[in-house]
Amino acid sequence: MNSPKNIKLLIVDDSPISIFDLKYKLKGIVEEKNILVAKNYNNAINILKEKQIDIALIDLQMPDAWNGVDLIVHIRESNKLKDLPVIVITSTKINGLLQKSIENMVSDYLQKPVKQNLLKPAIINSIKSNAA
Repeated sequence: MNSPKNIKLLIVDDSPISIFDLKYKLKGIVEEKNILVAKNYNNAINILKEKQIDIALIDLQMPDAWNGVDLIVHIRESNKLKDLPVIVITSTKINGLLQKSIENMVSDYLQKPVKQNLLKPAIINSIKSNAA
């Protein structure tokens, strides 16, 4: 895959600033019409049930009772979604225990603010490795 422009991408993040930043940095990588946004766990679950998503960028820390880790676990336990590539986006350093507990469930980790030059390779590699 040379260009991920036509993929359907879901951003799951409660921060309007982070969402704006990611959408801005995704310009030229993914068509804007193919970017969906969920601001919490429940919204993400509804979108994942209703839409065909090719990859998800998920923030681990959300203020709800259900966070990004819970969402990733739900995705991996779902027959329909278990193969969905997931890239973790986080503003905090992931501790060793948390990383070990989810490393087999995610394709990649990106630190906020996400660097644009790391975003496209992370998306392409995550989709490629998932298709292999």
